[in-house]
Amino acid sequence: MGKRHSNVESLMKSVSQDPKVQVQVKEELKKRQLANFLVFLRCDHKLTQKELANRMKCTQSKISKLEMAYDDQISIKDLLEYGRALNLQLELGYRNKNVKITELINYHVYRIREYLSRLIFMGKGDNVMMKGVLKVVESTLGKFIDIVSENLKIIKDIDKKSIRESKDEIHISSPLREKKELIGV
Repeated sequence: MGKRHSNVESLMKSVSQDPKVQVQVKEELKKRQLANFLVFLRCDHKLTQKELANRMKCTQSKISKLEMAYDDQISIKDLLEYGRALNLQLELGYRNKNVKITELINYHVYRIREYLSRLIFMGKGDNVMMKGVLKVVESTLGKFIDIVSENLKIIKDIDKKSIRESKDEIHISSPLREKKELIGV
């Protein structure tokens, strides 16, 4: 069996050293981000194109075309139907491109608070349900503490000495760049 690659970029580097080809492939992939995500969703649900087509009451050919389409060729209707067949709800949104990562973190913390409040409201007056809600809230707190603790450990392990010895009041670093791994594309 040949070498396995974790992404298309890695595959392209092993197939072609020509920078022009690599740039062309990257540009092509940028035009098909939605289609690639649909393939990921289908595979994540362990379905073949044929099985998904049966769920969508369409042909396997339609699924193939959808999964090979450019982003500007995929309609909202296509996304809705694809999601329904996978028992997923479509959510769309916009955000300012200049939003800082720290603001995104705070946004999600407040969203978690909102979801927990909804859950508590749903359980009011029902002792059995409130016991379940309590478990969810406790579990969420535990996960949150674990995540923050892991990140604190990473920060401390990076370079304890340089953090302690830093006497500059201002530290300048390169700007953060959005990575596909962080945004889930």
